[in-house]
Amino acid sequence: MSATVVVPCFNEARRLQADAFVAFLDQRPDVGLCFVDDGSTDGTRDWLATLGDRCRVLLNERNLGYAGANNRGVAAATKDLVALLNNDLVLPPRWLEPMLAVHRRLGDRAGLVGNVQVDARTGQVDHAGIFINLKGKPEHDRREAQGWST
Repeated sequence: MSATVVVPCFNEARRLQADAFVAFLDQRPDVGLCFVDDGSTDGTRDWLATLGDRCRVLLNERNLGYAGANNRGVAAATKDLVALLNNDLVLPPRWLEPMLAVHRRLGDRAGLVGNVQVDARTGQVDHAGIFINLKGKPEHDRREAQGWST
């Protein structure tokens, strides 16, 4: 099962963790990596140009926002699955495998598989999914479930 990892960027030259994403490609040759620059003006585009053929880089002429950048990356995806990631994540080794295992186990019943994100500084759960609040808006679920280890 192969995947395209889509990573939107906007004026993130100083925070971009692209080296971790590129190192991930060495471990998973079946995965494609697509950075979508959302109209950066701070040197992010120059840095992305140094990646060569290892990654696909899409350049938006203007800032389309996080959702717009993700949509553009998804439209360009060429693999079976798509993973949407923020560009400032610190990726532990084998971060994709648990999500792929859940997808394999659920098969056609899996419409969306997510992960638990932990704040790298504090170790606290930062994101464990979303829920729709009483006003009909999505919110991050930051509750730590029993049995999780962070």
